[in-house]
Amino acid sequence: METRKQAYAMINDDKQDFLGPNYRSRTLQLASGHVCTLVSYEPNTQPNLSTTVNKAILYIHGYTDYFFQTGLAEYCHNLGYRFYAVDLQGYGRSIRPNRPPTSCHSVLDYHDDMAAAMAVMQADGVTECVPLGHSTGGLIVTSYLRLHQAKHQNLPECTENRLFIKGVILNSPFLSMPLSISKEPLVLPIYQKLAQWLSFVHLSTNKVNPYSRSLHTRFAGEWSYRLDWKPACGFSLSFAWLYQIMREQALCAKASIDIPTLCCRSHISTYMARTVEQVRQGDGVLNVENMEKKAQQIYQNLSVSIIKQGFHDLYLSPAPVRYHYLDSIKIWLTQLD
Repeated sequence: METRKQAYAMINDDKQDFLGPNYRSRTLQLASGHVCTLVSYEPNTQPNLSTTVNKAILYIHGYTDYFFQTGLAEYCHNLGYRFYAVDLQGYGRSIRPNRPPTSCHSVLDYHDDMAAAMAVMQADGVTECVPLGHSTGGLIVTSYLRLHQAKHQNLPECTENRLFIKGVILNSPFLSMPLSISKEPLVLPIYQKLAQWLSFVHLSTNKVNPYSRSLHTRFAGEWSYRLDWKPACGFSLSFAWLYQIMREQALCAKASIDIPTLCCRSHISTYMARTVEQVRQGDGVLNVENMEKKAQQIYQNLSVSIIKQGFHDLYLSPAPVRYHYLDSIKIWLTQLD
């Protein structure tokens, strides 16, 4: 089993976040020299919640992404959970001029971000955490748990005073490449070899893909997030990054994680669609059947919620669909408590 040195973090910036007066942003210096950013929702109208509630949601975003979903934070707060979100090293608030955005040597790099975020949460008085991982964030959470699960279940071999992970929520997790279950055995080995041999390649495009067009107000969507942090054309795609993703997916597929887990996904895949309207009918990025199969393979205490016409990021779906997704979280958290 892989081992990693504990990444101790120091808060080197603590300020009001640009999302508004109810949001706090703390930049965490990691032992690696990189930084991640922890955003927390701390509404002034209910100051007692931040000091008396000991359970929290920790949101981990996907690839070419950052946290901006304020409605999600407010919804979780109204359910009685404190809310935190981490902008991973190289993403969003954590982008730095001396490092290309989204670059990493290994998915394990992001374990440092999760550990640092949870250490700060614990210092805030949180004792129970439910990570909520979207897309690549779902893979990162899964990767973290395959190595650290025992330490978060209060098992006898755990001697560290660690924040307790009581459950996991996955929003369209990137547990497999966008391939059908039938094609994966034939095509995936080719992808893996090509990505390994061409690790020096970076692919860039000036074309806005249909999924991005379905989201942002500049095109055909309803969201006005920052396009410098979540560009419509995406950041340059590194084959080295892609190889590390596929490597970690293969390792996670062999894991056995028995923490209570909710996996939410759309009812159909639309990543092969060519028009915005077609993409808007389902998941425009990943194969949902393969996604669910991998989740069932990895998580031994799994509930699945299928969201009709859900986008890849289910929270960014149109309002009625978004509410279905949030209701699924509410019902599951109620059962978890």
